[in-house]
Amino acid sequence: MNQEEIRIQDLVYILASGWKIVVGALVAGVLLAQVFTALSTEGVLVYAADASMVINSKTYSLFDGDIEVAESNNVYLSQKMVNTYRVILLSDNVLDRVIQDLAIDFTPEGLRTHIEVSSPKDTEVIMVTVTHTDPLVATQIANAIMRLAPEVIYDTVEVGTIVVLDEAKLPTAAVKSRQSLLNLLIGGVLGLMVGVFAVFFLWFLKPKVRNKKDILENLNLKCLGEIPHVKLKYRKSPRQMMVTHPGIPFFFLEASKILAQKILYIARENHYKVFAVTSVGPEEGKTTLSVNTALSLASADNKVLLMDFDFYKKGSASIFTRMKPIPSRRF
Repeated sequence: MNQEEIRIQDLVYILASGWKIVVGALVAGVLLAQVFTALSTEGVLVYAADASMVINSKTYSLFDGDIEVAESNNVYLSQKMVNTYRVILLSDNVLDRVIQDLAIDFTPEGLRTHIEVSSPKDTEVIMVTVTHTDPLVATQIANAIMRLAPEVIYDTVEVGTIVVLDEAKLPTAAVKSRQSLLNLLIGGVLGLMVGVFAVFFLWFLKPKVRNKKDILENLNLKCLGEIPHVKLKYRKSPRQMMVTHPGIPFFFLEASKILAQKILYIARENHYKVFAVTSVGPEEGKTTLSVNTALSLASADNKVLLMDFDFYKKGSASIFTRMKPIPSRRF
């Protein structure tokens, strides 16, 4: 059993042909995520209260037994201590004290989701940000951490001191919650995945011949040649798609000539004088192929009679009768 192989170029072409479905699914996923966030109990907007503290690792030395001289701060040690203090600030020991002090209905696990501890790079400063739908609650929690955490840190780590740099102030402007941003990100990713899956699913369900391989394997027919796709800028009118037009791409011209030579060879070998060009749907290139094959055969001093049996559109007749004469091109 032959396994179907798909090249990267095929995948890109499939996705490009269905980009509207992908974009539509992406937008739908983001909109659904936004609606879900708006209806959830998390709330779309929250208030953020910021407080900060500074770690000081200053030590002292004695000289001559009675002179005390202060050494300079060990910045490297302080920066190392920042990571330790970050863990302590989010520990159950500190959060339990905050909950009891404020008498708020939280568990340490639940309160921890509202707190973010960070430190600017190459500094000894610890930033504590508390988010909540109530600005007063956010401010109280941030200040309670600043007030209660140093005692726990002193009992746990016996190196350095902590100084509160800024207490939290009551926030006046709301910000988007991280949960809402996360929901939008998840909705966008899921929408994108659904869109890509839908494009591939619909593509493989299409009962059509996509390439030369499908002709050989599924229809068990020989392929005489392939006419390459021409960019849209060359397809402004039927005249520009004729091999006699000066602006036709060279690869299109060569492909048409090769196909005409193969048809001529088969016709002479088997004494054929008539062949038909057809397809299962409109706008699939029947007229373009017929006209260019006839012109290519005629350029090799062959007598060609082109007959158009499309009694509704009459595409071939319109190219030759309704257009001005086209300057010939040697090809």
